[in-house]
This record gives sequence, structure tokens and C-alpha cells, in this order.
Amino acid sequence: MNWRRSTGIVISKTGQAVRAAGFLDGAQVLARIESDPEAPDSVLVTVAVDEADRVAILSEDGRRIVPGPAVADLAQAIADDVHGEVGFAEAAGRAEDSEQGAAGPDPFDQHLDVDAAYAPDRAVIFARTGAAGVIDLATAVDQRVFTREHLDGQLVFVADGPALTAVEWPGALRPALVIEQGAAFPALTAVTVDGSAHVHTWDVQVTEVPDVSGDALGGVRAFLDTVIGTGALVGRLMRLFPAAEPLGVRTALDGVDAGPARLLAALGLPADAAAFLVHDRAAGELEQVTPVDPDTLVESLRRAMSGASVTMTETAEAMRQRAEAMRLRAETVFDAAETFTEEVVLPARQSWLTPSLAVAEAVLGALAIRRARRGGALGVISGVLGAVLLTDATVNLAIAASPLLRRGRD
Repeated sequence: MNWRRSTGIVISKTGQAVRAAGFLDGAQVLARIESDPEAPDSVLVTVAVDEADRVAILSEDGRRIVPGPAVADLAQAIADDVHGEVGFAEAAGRAEDSEQGAAGPDPFDQHLDVDAAYAPDRAVIFARTGAAGVIDLATAVDQRVFTREHLDGQLVFVADGPALTAVEWPGALRPALVIEQGAAFPALTAVTVDGSAHVHTWDVQVTEVPDVSGDALGGVRAFLDTVIGTGALVGRLMRLFPAAEPLGVRTALDGVDAGPARLLAALGLPADAAAFLVHDRAAGELEQVTPVDPDTLVESLRRAMSGASVTMTETAEAMRQRAEAMRLRAETVFDAAETFTEEVVLPARQSWLTPSLAVAEAVLGALAIRRARRGGALGVISGVLGAVLLTDATVNLAIAASPLLRRGRD
């Protein structure tokens, strides 16, 4: 069975979103719930789903992990229980008595009253990309960013920008690591090549369900860790940073003193990146960084026209080179023909054979002319043949005599 993780948000204006953990535990759904006691209106729920979008649950005997209800059914059931709204990537649900009502905003929209302390104001991104990918990112956040080369990619610094989890992530920046820091709740996002994201937030309260014991405990905990929890995230980060040490990465995620600074160090990223996140250094003060501005419409047109001009120039040059090659080829053929004539044809015709042919052609031509004087149809043919033979005899005599004439001039 191939399981994948799916994260959704549970929203309830009545402050009952935290009840989602109890509901999932009772339904024996394998899930991870992240919450903030000071913000009971919303929680994040991560579950495992199969190819048919069925949620992983514990079997009745508690010994196996099997497919359960569809994500859509689970979302609606949670929404009814908390009197709110639930949104997963695969489906959404809304309780009939939800305060938002049928015309309310999309559950994915960030419309809660969140204090500014919860919004990140610094971000560090590592991606295996080049300059074009960084321009795409600057355009997506609509502001200047700073970048420098690191390992086989780019390390990008963003200050006072939007929450990057709310930005449409450019395809040129996948896979990528994103670490965001605000006054509270720093977070990281690991983005895979297909665009799926694994978000980890430090300082939140994490609850894993179902609450089991005995023989089932080990299997359930291992599944939660490797499919939807910290183990799954470590696996993603190791694919992006294969030289990192897995235990050090895991400790930076959920161990003592876990946090962005420790994770950056565990992944081999420079120390000034951590200083930037905590406002000890401004982006422009970092060493060897290059500012990159958003790709405006004018710049896009300029680059497009420049690219078209380069293409036309390259095409014209290719055509010129092809014409030159054809000219050289024609000259080579002409030279070869001239050489053959001078070295083979003329010497052959200037040998003893040429005078002999000239004499024979002169005799035959004279006989043909005599026959033509008798008249009739055969006489016409004989006249034409005689003229041709006498002409060729004259040419052969000239060729045979040319060496004598040339020696006489010399």
C-alpha cells in the first residue's frame, strides 16, 4: 500500500477546532494535529491517504493499518463535529450551522484574525536553481531579494515579504527548503519536485492519534513518524542535503534546543543565514550577495526581444556559413574538372592519336562531301556528316599543333 501525507486546516469560530483531535482518536484515524492553545479557532490536521484518497485507520482488531473513509467524508464529519469548516487539498467540508455559512470564504483562505507576531518577516530559501529561478521568486513575492551561490544551487534571503507558504511556488525552485522566522512560531517548508510541501512549525503543540498501547503501539508510532511525521520530513531534507547527518537533522527538528539556527547548522548552511533570520544582519550586509529585482513586464519584453534578436542573428550567420560552404564546394568541383582536362584530356589528345584522328576525319569528311554532291536524301545526310568530320579534324589538328606553336614562341 502506497500512502502519502495530506494536510488540512480545521476552522471553527466557536473555539471548538481543538475537538478535532478527540474526534480523530475516536474514529481510529492515524493523524497528527498541530495547535496553539492561544488560538483555539484553528488547528492543522495531517493524515495519510492512499491512491483512492482513502484515509489510513487502525483496523478493528488494532493490529493492522487499513484504508478507511474517503477524505471528503472525513472532512465533512470533522466539520459537523466542530461546527466549522475543514479543507484538505483533496476535499473540503462545512457544517450547516457554521457561522460562515454557504457563502463564506474558502477554508484555504487565511482569513483568521492573526496577530502580526505570527506572520514571518524573514525567510531563507535554498534551491537547486540558477538566476532565472531567483528572478521567478522575486517576481512571486513582488520585491527585491538577495542571493548568492551555495553548494549546487542558490541561497536566497527575503526580508519583510509575504508568508512564502501563501505564494504560488515557482517551478524553477523545486525542490527547495524554506525557513521562515517571525516573532513567534518559526517554520520550515520542504518543497518537492512535484510541488507538494511538508510544513513543520516549531513551538506548536503536537498531538498524534490514535492513543493506543500494547502490541499496536510500535507499529502505529512508526507509521506516524515515517509517513506523516518527523521521519518523513527528515527523508525529504536528506534528499535535498545528502551530505547532512540524519540524527543531527532530526534533533534540530524536535530535540532539545530545536529551531531554525540548529537546523541550518545541521544542513551545512552558513551561520550568517541564522543571523539574518533573527535580525542580527540585514540582507544587504551579507557577504557576496547579489540583489535581484522582480521581473517586470518591460523587462520581460526586453528579454524576449533580445532573445529573438539573438536567434535571428544566429540563423543569419548559419545561412551565411552554409552559402560560403556551397561556394567553396563549387570552386573545388570546377578546379577538379579543370585539372582533369589539363592533366588527362589534353595530353591524350596531344599525343600521336590526335593527328591520326585528324587525317582520318579529313579523308572521311571529303568522301562524305563528294557523296553529297550526287543529291537525294542520302546526299543531305552525307553532307551534314562530312561537315562535322571536317570541323572536328580542324580542331584535332589545332590541338596537335599547339605544343609546336608554343615552343616556337618560347
